[in-house]
Amino acid sequence: MSLTWRLAGAVAVDSAGYPTFPILPDCPGIYRFDFGIESGHRTLYIGEAKNLSKRTGQYRAAKRDRSHALTSRRLHLRMIEHLLGGGTITMAVTTEVTLGDGSSANLNRKSGRLLGESAAAVLAHREPEILLLNKDDELGIPEPFERL
Repeated sequence: MSLTWRLAGAVAVDSAGYPTFPILPDCPGIYRFDFGIESGHRTLYIGEAKNLSKRTGQYRAAKRDRSHALTSRRLHLRMIEHLLGGGTITMAVTTEVTLGDGSSANLNRKSGRLLGESAAAVLAHREPEILLLNKDDELGIPEPFERL
């Protein structure tokens, strides 16, 4: 399985303290936030979205505490803390996940997006210098996850 990441741009903080995101396409896909090097590790968060453009709005609006948006709230706080502390975050997306037989996963289906998100997480876990911010229960990966 393979994914081709395309750099979308930088995440920033506006004067009101909300994260701002690069313009993304209105389509399903997999996205990745790259927090750069922290404590000797490259720190990533990988997610999936039915609509990439709308998903970033959920992270922006997560400043308000809502129990049904725990992941958005957790990432929102992490982004703000990181950016206000002088760090940088870049965002990359992929709108195609290629399966082993050369066909593409259907990202219009939740199962296709979850497959792509999980594959991206597994590939990231293979690199010992990468710290993945995803909680394994969000991805359905049994604990403990062993590095390949």
